[in-house]
Amino acid sequence: MRLVAMLDDLWFVADAGASTGPFTRAEVEARLADGRFQNALVWRPTWTAWEPLSKHFTSAAGTAILSAEPEQTQVQRPRSAAVTVALVLLILGATGLSVLLFGGVNFVRLGSAAAFVYAGVWISAVLMVATIAILMWRRAANSGGWFWQAGKALSAIAVLGALAFTVTFVRVTDTLYSTSAARSTFDDYELVYDPTTRTIAFEGTIGPGFADRLDALLDANAGVSVFQIVNSPGGLIDEAMAAAQHIEAYPNLSVEVLTECNSACFALFVAANNRRASYLAEFGFHRSSQITDIPAFVQSAADESEREFRGYLIERGLRAELYDRWAISQELVAVSAIELSDIGIIGQLVGEGAPVSSTQAKWLWISAMAMSAGDGFSELARAFADSNEPEVQAAAGPIFVAARADDREAIRASVAGLLPALLPRILESADPEALRTYLSASRASLEYLVSMEQWTACAGIVDGRGAPDNSIPASLIRTELIALAAAIRSADAASWVLRPLPSWAASAGQDMIDVTLADAARVGIDNARYDHDPRVRCLLTHRLLRQVERGDPTRAIVAYRWIIVQP
Repeated sequence: MRLVAMLDDLWFVADAGASTGPFTRAEVEARLADGRFQNALVWRPTWTAWEPLSKHFTSAAGTAILSAEPEQTQVQRPRSAAVTVALVLLILGATGLSVLLFGGVNFVRLGSAAAFVYAGVWISAVLMVATIAILMWRRAANSGGWFWQAGKALSAIAVLGALAFTVTFVRVTDTLYSTSAARSTFDDYELVYDPTTRTIAFEGTIGPGFADRLDALLDANAGVSVFQIVNSPGGLIDEAMAAAQHIEAYPNLSVEVLTECNSACFALFVAANNRRASYLAEFGFHRSSQITDIPAFVQSAADESEREFRGYLIERGLRAELYDRWAISQELVAVSAIELSDIGIIGQLVGEGAPVSSTQAKWLWISAMAMSAGDGFSELARAFADSNEPEVQAAAGPIFVAARADDREAIRASVAGLLPALLPRILESADPEALRTYLSASRASLEYLVSMEQWTACAGIVDGRGAPDNSIPASLIRTELIALAAAIRSADAASWVLRPLPSWAASAGQDMIDVTLADAARVGIDNARYDHDPRVRCLLTHRLLRQVERGDPTRAIVAYRWIIVQP
């Protein structure tokens, strides 16, 4: 109310064509008493035109004051009033721009340029407060008394407000600058368009300007068919979300991941309707982190950005419970493309330029991971990948899970459960020569264990369970597994159909078995203990395999049947 009263007592005087003021009524009357303002006009902030001073004031002697001619009413309004109006408009505009910037989660995309905008906002605010403080101080000084004291207090409050604005500006500017500097470190990526394949290849972090560059490439090259993510460790969430919107605008665009797509990169992948990935591709999830220290009010915007990111992934098909489990901490959780395919996030898995099924992909992944070991298991897994045998396909899942967890014991148990059931099928349909090669390699492993008197490990091979780690030289294991892989391919080429034997094969094979048993009995090996004694089982099988290796390959089938039908 006091401020309104003050504005009501402001007078501007135009004397001899020049405007002065503002004055209080008492100040105008004092000048009239000194003989000034005899031909003058007056104006107040709420008026639309100048009016004669005599209409509102009388001289000290009580006589009327001479008024100016009507043509003098064109005197300009005081400049101080125009400056005040301009300043208010500047503040309103700057404040509105500030609200727009703060209202958007992606304001940090403006980088250091936003600091200049904020500078304008806060400097304008400081000027406004300073102007109000000066006016209040001057008015209070002219009034005196208690109003003078109240004016000083209000002016002090205005100055403190200006200081608060200044501190806030410094903090915001520093935050924007440090954020911009931190974001610039993400500017290490490549976006390249290949017109031959109509593919945009992306590699690197998702950094400043990524979304705009991607949009420009999509817009400038009609008919882009594939957005290929070669390798990306992630990057800026706001850029990834903006880029995802551009990808969504092209419903026929396919997104393909070749090796790695972590964190924010996943938004680019799920944005597409057509998603495919190499069976070796990995996707990483973790809780989002800040690239630099930020104050609390900016942190709330960052938290909102993370919630928006989570909501977008869920909207595009990822189950909420899976995301929350994978992104529970700052530690990166790697999820295979095969796992995402099994839950329906990936539409197609690709291997060596061609689509592969989930089962094939699992065996191929196991093969790729086992290649560095050089123990032959890689070749065996690749043979499994090419097989249509139902038992092989059924075993892919458990072995893949065990391999992802690097659980060697579980892998061994799964393979041991597969081979006893698979070997009879191999016997029925594999080429005799391929089978004899495998039996010869198996005989070499048994021979080593016999020489070392490792009867339990030897019996494990005979029973199809395999031998413990490090019980057989790696070279022997590799030879045996590669031979087994060749036998599986042979069986698969024959569609796992029973291969007919010559009429003489059965009797020839039985003769081989009889000779083996007779020779074993002469050296004290009791065939009756075959079921219960690992040593007997190992020695008899070893002797039989030596006979197989020297005989006709067809006879090996009959001989091996005898081995596998033993209890």
